[in-house]
Amino acid sequence: MLPIETLGIADAAMLVVINSLVFLIVLGGKLIPYLLAVSAFTFLYVFMPNTRVRVRSAFVGALVAAFLWKAMGWAFASFIAGSAKYTAIYSVFATLILFMIFLYLGWLVLLIGSSIAFYDQNPEYLRIRRDRFRMSNRLSERLALHIAFRSADSYQRGGKGWTAGALAQGLNVPTLAVERILTELERRTLLARTADEPPCYLPARPPNRILVTEVLSATRERDEHNQIAAEALPPEVNVDRAIDLIERAMDDALDALPLAVHGNFMDAMTRLHTAKGGSGE
Repeated sequence: MLPIETLGIADAAMLVVINSLVFLIVLGGKLIPYLLAVSAFTFLYVFMPNTRVRVRSAFVGALVAAFLWKAMGWAFASFIAGSAKYTAIYSVFATLILFMIFLYLGWLVLLIGSSIAFYDQNPEYLRIRRDRFRMSNRLSERLALHIAFRSADSYQRGGKGWTAGALAQGLNVPTLAVERILTELERRTLLARTADEPPCYLPARPPNRILVTEVLSATRERDEHNQIAAEALPPEVNVDRAIDLIERAMDDALDALPLAVHGNFMDAMTRLHTAKGGSGE
């Protein structure tokens, strides 16, 4: 090859272009398999789960999964090359074992990437553990009323309802807390989910036929029969009397007050008790 000093300007420029093209081709040959793997994992994470996954979150998980996949392929190929003599000795049996190992590692990479995509889309789960998440009774009741009133308001305005994620973001609470309340309200036929993806929640019947006391009762009795039923406790007159007084006071304060409240909530309470007083109750 002639030294570049002996070449003309045009030939030197052409040489630079050719070297650049060679570099790009070599670089593309190394990047294209990785990009194809990223595309394949992104497709799996977006379309395979039975829920809506943001493309950005799926792409983040796919980047990690593709890197691990290429690293696993390199390590596995090195292992196979170094154990050729054992493969020759054990023949088909060794091939089957190696295939099972490769299959296990492949699924492990797929699941690691899906976990990263999940936590990227739901970062609040990084701060809490599902099996340790707890809410006080007061917070559960307050959250249930927030959800019920927002759903009723969306229904009255002709909206399509609220998703669990939108409620969690609007109320500044973890999605897990909202999902637990929604599950119980749906089980008690107070709310119903739509066929949208992700599903939205609306009142299961007209809001003027859903009482506030029903929402509170659903929250207070949540998971009651899954653990220890109230009937399993031994009878105690003073306890039963205290509970009865509490429930009567709640019923007297909120009796017949529906979710369909127009205007100020306290004004609706005043009108309700005024009407009850005028009727001689």
